[in-house]
Amino acid sequence: MLIYLNSGHKIPVGAKIEVPNMMVLFQELTQATEEAHLDKKKDSNAYTYAAIIDEPLHDPLVQRQINAVYIPNPLGLFPAENGGITYDKLITSLSNIRSSIDFFLYDPILDQIRDIGFSGVWVFDNDRRQVITLKPINAQIIKNY
Repeated sequence: MLIYLNSGHKIPVGAKIEVPNMMVLFQELTQATEEAHLDKKKDSNAYTYAAIIDEPLHDPLVQRQINAVYIPNPLGLFPAENGGITYDKLITSLSNIRSSIDFFLYDPILDQIRDIGFSGVWVFDNDRRQVITLKPINAQIIKNY
């Protein structure tokens, strides 16, 4: 799968790297370069790369994955920061295409996704899809920008 990532380090094309846990990967080049531009205002070392990854990613818009990943507690509530949410609120949180990223920053949710075997999760942030890595994953750099 083609993704885009930003780094504060120069990485040669063809290099195989390990992407760390909890790193944001971008689906769109424009979003990655916009973020890198913002980072360059803080630090002159901000580079954008296209990379290939071959890892299982959880897509919370796929119903079969939802049913397999999210486990309710004995009261029928799913993990959330406020102690638990109903199935309807879970679906609303997962499918919020404006911004679902905050929902996925809650450790018990990430643990359920990680425990099923996914290396990352697709999230929405400002109407755009991104991946949050849940464990270190391998990537091969194929282009720099």
